[in-house]
Amino acid sequence: MEIQVTKVTVNQRGQAQRDQRRIAGSVFNIGRGTQCLIHLPDPRVALSHARLTVTDEGAVIEADPGRIQLNGQATQNARLSIGDR
Repeated sequence: MEIQVTKVTVNQRGQAQRDQRRIAGSVFNIGRGTQCLIHLPDPRVALSHARLTVTDEGAVIEADPGRIQLNGQATQNARLSIGDR
């Protein structure tokens, strides 16, 4: 399985800059730690913040209580759908 990760940053002119890369696998650790496949270098993010599991049936995100929100609601784990934020 492969996912595409899009990193959005702001360049020196204040414009959004998108960098994309593909990552192979089925389980992806998300966090500030360098061991995470999806690395978020932000001090507000835990070293190991969440885990994304992708299967043929879809994607599930899991985290410790209080670490993530999905569509504005705090959650520990949830199946993701297109358009979730």
